[in-house]
Amino acid sequence: MKKMLIALCLILPLTALSARADSKADDTTFTDKATAVVRILNKAAGRAESITIPVGGSGEYEKLTINVKTCKVTPQFAALDNWMFAQIEKSGARVFSGWMSMAEPGENPFRDADYDVWLIKCE
Repeated sequence: MKKMLIALCLILPLTALSARADSKADDTTFTDKATAVVRILNKAAGRAESITIPVGGSGEYEKLTINVKTCKVTPQFAALDNWMFAQIEKSGARVFSGWMSMAEPGENPFRDADYDVWLIKCE
């Protein structure tokens, strides 16, 4: 009985790893979209506004310039998520460069003393 438990303890983690690797392979096929819808919160004014920015282009909001490099959506049968790679400049200086997720806005957000920026969706 003890040998069987030891064998299970060794086999089960390997099975879980291979299942996780298979699911990761399925989750890497994203669909590119042409535009990103971004919401910006002006903290001082207490006002939130959504803007649509084309991929490869930029959008401006007050002191911010948001350059969208890519916007992607998860595969049809995977959990819905949208991802955007953006670079944000404030008054001409780059203050953010990275990925933003629609499903996990707190994971890699742009937070500033004046503004918050997060991805709403890719279209």
